Amino acid sequence: MEKRNDSFRWEDKVIEHKRFIKAPLSLVWEVWTKPEHLAKWYGPEGYTLTTAQLQLQTGGSWNFVMHGFGKDYQNDIRYTRIEPEHTLCFRNGAIDNPYGFDVQVTLEEQEGGTWLTMRSEFSSKAVIEELNQKVNAIEGGKQTLNKLVAYAEKLFSGS
Repeated sequence: MEKRNDSFRWEDKVIEHKRFIKAPLSLVWEVWTKPEHLAKWYGPEGYTLTTAQLQLQTGGSWNFVMHGFGKDYQNDIRYTRIEPEHTLCFRNGAIDNPYGFDVQVTLEEQEGGTWLTMRSEFSSKAVIEELNQKVNAIEGGKQTLNKLVAYAEKLFSGS
């Protein structure tokens, strides 16, 4: 039986995505945590990424620029908890940024691949709605994870 490859849920100020990736957990972790891999998939369709700095440790940061449609978007992520090959928690945006949000990525190895759950918590449902109107944030998140799945599976299959 083919496993369902994705799900999306939005309740109040929380958005949750799930994806089944046909690649081993160790590879999915590597793809989430190394700049050379992040540059290949992170961001919605039509965007590229340049990492300025990535310190993968609790309290460390990932600073990068997403380039797309003639604009550059500075992003600052602060890691709040890291459990290697299992959990990656971070704050996207400064604590006083009204559009900032907290993310928890959880990986679980299953037969034939890895389940990824990404839970994003915003300050309010209104912020999600505003971001969605301004930058199509929900669709952008789905596209980003779809790119992750495609990249990790291609890397694993060697094609």
